[in-house]
Amino acid sequence: MEKHVLISQRIPVSVMEQAIRAILDGSYSYEWALEMARAEYQGENRQKKAATFIGRLTERNPLMPFIKEHKEETMQALAHSGDRALVMSAIICASFPFGYDVLWMFGKYFHVQEIVPYRLLSEKLAESYGTNRQLYVGLSAILPMFKEAGIIDRPKDGIYTKPQLNIQSDISTEFYKLAFFINNPLKNPNDDWMDSPFFEFLY
Repeated sequence: MEKHVLISQRIPVSVMEQAIRAILDGSYSYEWALEMARAEYQGENRQKKAATFIGRLTERNPLMPFIKEHKEETMQALAHSGDRALVMSAIICASFPFGYDVLWMFGKYFHVQEIVPYRLLSEKLAESYGTNRQLYVGLSAILPMFKEAGIIDRPKDGIYTKPQLNIQSDISTEFYKLAFFINNPLKNPNDDWMDSPFFEFLY
């Protein structure tokens, strides 16, 4: 049975961060998200879809209760590039399982090679998602988001590399672990899952 991509539009990570701050200070609303979408996209349908994606990534994200509980630590983590890469990537993966599968696949190949071609990534994901337009639209949305977050680099078109993240806080790693278990609800959090390809970015 094929999986569903679900995301079809790139949401700038900078907009996600602004939305999180708006939620924490009580100023977030659908209208707020729609105004942000209007600044990024043309066309009412695209704007409404983007506003919905902003809400899913932030307000309705499974990690939002953790963010609210650890507000100060989250804001401090977002101030450092390595920590921000983990936090924002975890937020994407917690909201869209497709994002988790993309990073898992990247991690699998980064473990044995320094570059991952787009063609290899898309071919392997097609085994789960099918070779269809939705897969490529989803990749066109999610890959720039991960690049903006800082968890992958793209030195040239069609080629991806793994940056060395300078992780300064435990909270960012905790975010990333929570995203793993959100996508693997049957796994026991008390066991050691650090050998999963998803955690390749921590090394």
